[in-house]
Amino acid sequence: MDTETGPLDDRQHHFFADITDTNEAGDVIPPRKLIVATSSPSTVFGKVANDDDFKATKALKSLFGPSQPFFPNKRPDGTYDFSTTGDACIESGHCRLDISGDVHHYARYWGPATGKAAREKSKSAAPSAESYASVVSGSGGAFHHPSNTYDDELQEQVLWPSESTSRAAVGRETFNFWSIWKGGYVWLFGFIIAFVLYFGTSVTQSSRQFVSNLPPLAKLGLINKEAITPTTTAPASQAAAAYDIMFAAVFMAADGNKEESLKIAREYGAVPCRSVTRRGFWRLLGFERQWTPPAHCRPDAPYYFFAVSWKSWPKDLFIGQILIFLSLITAGATFFLGTWLFGKKDRSPRDNWVDPKPFWKIFWIAVPTALAVFLAVVTVEQYRDYVTPYVSSLMVLFTLVVAAAAMVLTVRYNDYLFKKGHFDYIKKSDRIWPWALPILSVLLLAASLWSFGRNNLPALLVTDIIFTLIFFGVFCFLVVLPTPLTGISAELLYSARPRVLRWIGSLLIGAFHAVLQVFVPLVLVRKGTWLTWIIAAALLPIMMWGASRLFARNKRFWLVILWVAYGAIMLVLPWLTSSAPPIWFVGGGSIFAEAFWLGPWGLVPSIFAGLIGAVISCLWFGWYLGVCSIFNGHNNEIGGAARIEQFKEFIRFRLSDDGLTGYVIGVEDVSMIGETGGPRVVYDGRDLKPKLIDVFHLKMKP
Repeated sequence: MDTETGPLDDRQHHFFADITDTNEAGDVIPPRKLIVATSSPSTVFGKVANDDDFKATKALKSLFGPSQPFFPNKRPDGTYDFSTTGDACIESGHCRLDISGDVHHYARYWGPATGKAAREKSKSAAPSAESYASVVSGSGGAFHHPSNTYDDELQEQVLWPSESTSRAAVGRETFNFWSIWKGGYVWLFGFIIAFVLYFGTSVTQSSRQFVSNLPPLAKLGLINKEAITPTTTAPASQAAAAYDIMFAAVFMAADGNKEESLKIAREYGAVPCRSVTRRGFWRLLGFERQWTPPAHCRPDAPYYFFAVSWKSWPKDLFIGQILIFLSLITAGATFFLGTWLFGKKDRSPRDNWVDPKPFWKIFWIAVPTALAVFLAVVTVEQYRDYVTPYVSSLMVLFTLVVAAAAMVLTVRYNDYLFKKGHFDYIKKSDRIWPWALPILSVLLLAASLWSFGRNNLPALLVTDIIFTLIFFGVFCFLVVLPTPLTGISAELLYSARPRVLRWIGSLLIGAFHAVLQVFVPLVLVRKGTWLTWIIAAALLPIMMWGASRLFARNKRFWLVILWVAYGAIMLVLPWLTSSAPPIWFVGGGSIFAEAFWLGPWGLVPSIFAGLIGAVISCLWFGWYLGVCSIFNGHNNEIGGAARIEQFKEFIRFRLSDDGLTGYVIGVEDVSMIGETGGPRVVYDGRDLKPKLIDVFHLKMKP
């Protein structure tokens, strides 16, 4: 069956129906002796087949009917009744083998019993059968999938390689940062993240000044507090000129020429502390006509809301910020509401079309969100002179995110119309959103650029947006990476009951990984001394060795404790070594903490931070994969990262009139023909040591 990219289609269904008999319901009557090959196994990782899996379960059920030998009945208490599986679903005079690759190790479910447990500590049943088996045989793949990932709903009869052998091999590679480095571009992402974050906190004026006023960073001494100044003028000369113009304007006002004085002051930008006249709709809601800035606001010391406590903000500005957050939540939610809006992606053309009617659903999302964004923009725009340059960049980024969500929604809606056109008439009203959403996006973005884009230099505007996207985007992505939201490691903590524990555990792992990836390179360079870097380098091989040993022995608790301890040490190490004495040409204290390394010279420590980040990212990513794997997560990703080319196997079948016999032949150590290097030179397969890892015979059911 070819179901890799979608459900079993009409052509395949008709083909299988044509070469066999069908019953009155249209289900294919399976032949007496049947081998079914699917692109993905119906049963794998000790988990009962998923009823929604279109690659195997749904395809087999649509072809042969709902009763399948791999699908048990579920009891009221949530356990499974395996007496209804295997031979119970095989008719007399029949036998059947389900086989698939996709997962790169060998596992056999059902089939003849072996008399010994395949798992180390499994509590689940290992159902056997004489006329049915489900085999996972993907060990010829590019890399080995760890066999320790296990849900413990049912147990294999045979598993190869064993859990302990697999863990030992995978652990050696996963916790070795150099192995992760060679395996892909994790180091490049680490370099970019660390470089951008350090550059944004040290070089870019608007983001540097904003970050320096964040209380936690100031208390930790990561960056010296710096006054926020405008970026679109030269503050010193502008302040002196402003005072002269202001005095001239005051004398003119004293002579009765108030209009001329205000005209001169505004023309030269010398009224940075003017009162703000609120928009009409806010006055209708009972707000005062004007807001007056504090008395200490001066041209040489501007007053900024986002550099003081939010408690001193005007209430309408506070409401505007709430609208911004609500709009971001609504825009982000559209990425997770695809099924609710447009129906399931894997809906087969054979199924009856059920129109989810997304037009009005989009209406109640897009229109209120657009109104909230426009209201937020015009509300904050009133106080534009009192918004820091960095926050002005954030306002532009805010509308960019909303506009991007609208464009994604447009693409998905067009795809929905394309599918609907196969079954139903497309009305004119259906075509409103494909042009209305892009127009709304352009208007929102234009309003934001006009209102806030002028408050910051173009170069700083771009770097602020990149800095923010990298920081918040990477941090949030890493936090949710191990959760079911991403669909990348949905098997993580499968065995955790209740399910809330799975979410809590996933979020804790993701949050700690995010903190390490984002902040360790920054603190090591920003506060690090020569002693800091020596200790960090010395800890690297020690922790790698300890982690691989704990992983191989399946010591979950101690592996997590070591990860937390190691991460905490790396985070606080710069402060523990801050009083290091000077050596040779290197001074004592933090090397890059001086003001000399701010501004243009900040490029030097930024590059150094990028290099540190390249190494650190591979280190922490390996630890993250290892911790997730020991809790049943990221099986595919850790297999790809470890890239173990051992443990190859293939099956030789002997077919006969009364059934089949499978001889599973495994080779633990493989080398490429003609490969040189290492302790020996291997030119052919004469040094291979094949062995039988399983022999099973399926016979016709009496």
